[in-house]
Amino acid sequence: GVVVRSVPDKRTFFVKPDNGERQPFTYKPDKVEVTLDGKEAGPDAIDEGQRAEIGYKKVTTKKDREVNVAKSINLESKSGSAGDESTG
Repeated sequence: GVVVRSVPDKRTFFVKPDNGERQPFTYKPDKVEVTLDGKEAGPDAIDEGQRAEIGYKKVTTKKDREVNVAKSINLESKSGSAGDESTG
């Protein structure tokens, strides 16, 4: 999907899958594995407009709410090379 919103101070970001509603994900900076274009990065690399592939787990909070906790985040930079973009 595509990152549509990032709230670093709340450790939350929102991803809109190619075929669905946007989904919120939370993360723990010390426990999430982030890559940007295949290279190791930190959660501060999450930016709106990037393509993202999320490995996550559904967790039920103490208040019985289900949240998506990101375990791994694979990001692609927004620029990309012209050869990578599909037209049509």
